[in-house]
Amino acid sequence: GVQDRLGAIFMIVATQMFSTMTELETLIKERALFVHVSFFISVDDTKTKKKEIFIR
Repeated sequence: GVQDRLGAIFMIVATQMFSTMTELETLIKERALFVHVSFFISVDDTKTKKKEIFIR
């Protein structure tokens, strides 16, 4: 009944939370590399003078 549905919803939410936590751990560990690479990515605008837009 209702308790089974609430239990299923709880399990789905708990599973999503734990999978997100592992992804956040990876992002925190590799943040310095991500920022370093993003600094060198630029966009070339050919309609006007060449501009470099650095992603921050």
